[in-house]
Amino acid sequence: MKILYIFPFLLAVIITSLFRTYQTDKVVLDFLDFSKTSFKETLPLAKSGSHIAQFNLGLMYKTGKGVDKNNQKAAKWFQRAADQGYDRAQYYLAKVYLIGSPTLQEDQHACRWLTRAAKQGERRAQANLGVMYGLGRGVPKDFVLALKWFILSYEGKLEKAMAEAMTPFEIQEAKKLAREFKPRNEIGYRF
Repeated sequence: MKILYIFPFLLAVIITSLFRTYQTDKVVLDFLDFSKTSFKETLPLAKSGSHIAQFNLGLMYKTGKGVDKNNQKAAKWFQRAADQGYDRAQYYLAKVYLIGSPTLQEDQHACRWLTRAAKQGERRAQANLGVMYGLGRGVPKDFVLALKWFILSYEGKLEKAMAEAMTPFEIQEAKKLAREFKPRNEIGYRF
């Protein structure tokens, strides 16, 4: 029964995460100052294989900064950077799959990309993966793994809420998995 109390909290975390991502996009775009690095300058770098340029083009298309807003083109450039192991692109690509009313297959694709990014230490991906495990979206429902990812993402309030609905053994198992976790860089690694 305690589990039912967690779901409104998880929903609040998802909404907060989406708001934080919007703010992050704005900060990234402001930091990169695309008025100095234009679409025309970024495109050849992206085509030549630069994962940073590919990710930046994805952000440009996602936000409409310097180009017309286009989620399909954003996904294409995020995919190229994600395939090279860039954790931020993997996280943003997962978010593209979760836009609107995703199907089970889209949830599974999102979880695959969230997992790859989370394993590299991308904290937003870790928090979102925890939500996916907690809700059983795209992965089997598993509160132990949900708590592991929440612990790793430093979502302390969420960790407490999940822990209230779990047995002491499940909490210990999640903390053990979190302690044993070692992030790894995927850039340059082909899957």
